[in-house]
Amino acid sequence: MHSNHKGAIAEAKIRADLLSKGFKTATPDLPMSFDLIVYKDNKFYKVQIKYCSLKNGCLVVYLKSNHYNARKNVKVVYKSYIKKDVDVFAAYSPDIDECFYFSSNILDYNSAAINLRIEEPKHLNKNIRWAKDYREFPV
Repeated sequence: MHSNHKGAIAEAKIRADLLSKGFKTATPDLPMSFDLIVYKDNKFYKVQIKYCSLKNGCLVVYLKSNHYNARKNVKVVYKSYIKKDVDVFAAYSPDIDECFYFSSNILDYNSAAINLRIEEPKHLNKNIRWAKDYREFPV
């Protein structure tokens, strides 16, 4: 599936989830560093939407936008996010049909991805980010 289709699916699922939680959503008219504007309790949030896949018991949420060259044979990273660009990252996983949200405050912007664990790992680690802890919008 083309990345534009994945993004459209993720946006539709995230918007539906947020609307069911009492948020209002809007999309910017022009290309911005975020995908969605979210509003609740007199506050606005800039939200970047990500489509993520389940790999080895973790949802891998890539924190850089990618595109391919005209031949679609070379992937080129062209956008890293900085804190002032995004308030919240929203991730949708088609593998489990769920949405996840995390504040941009928890990110190390040198990281290419964040892992949200779904399954119990072979070796427990105190630094695990459990996906279940990121189901609510961080207001």
